[in-house]
Amino acid sequence: MTASPAPVASRAPYDHAARPGVALLALAVLVLAVAAVACSRPSTADQLRAAIDDYRQDKNGVTAPQVDALFAKLDAEIAAQKADAAAKPANARADDERRIAAAEAERTHLVEQYASAGLERLGRAAGEAARGVGDAIGKGLEDAGRALRDSVREVPPDR
Repeated sequence: MTASPAPVASRAPYDHAARPGVALLALAVLVLAVAAVACSRPSTADQLRAAIDDYRQDKNGVTAPQVDALFAKLDAEIAAQKADAAAKPANARADDERRIAAAEAERTHLVEQYASAGLERLGRAAGEAARGVGDAIGKGLEDAGRALRDSVREVPPDR
């Protein structure tokens, strides 16, 4: 007598063990989605560059503390890169050291741009203040001239 095969339990439609190709495809799609989101986010240096441009033009309400916060974030990223490089063997650090040097050079350039933006804003504010003072002096002189002219009209001529 031959044994009859045991009945096969039906598998649930969500059982990925039954279809390993589907599970791998889902994993690949998930990895690609995460990578796309990570790549679409601008780097801290790019965010800082845009913030400095907005600060220079006094646009979008960007303030000095916001720019300073982005510099702090960039500094933390550079420090993390240095820590990661230090944890590697000396012969495996060359690429990391080049990336760190490039990041530090970019940071230095951004500091220069920020200082330039601050001076530009200061110059604009000084110019506007000087125009305001000039306008006030001009208006005062006009008012004094009018008052003098009116007082001359009111005085009868001597005969």
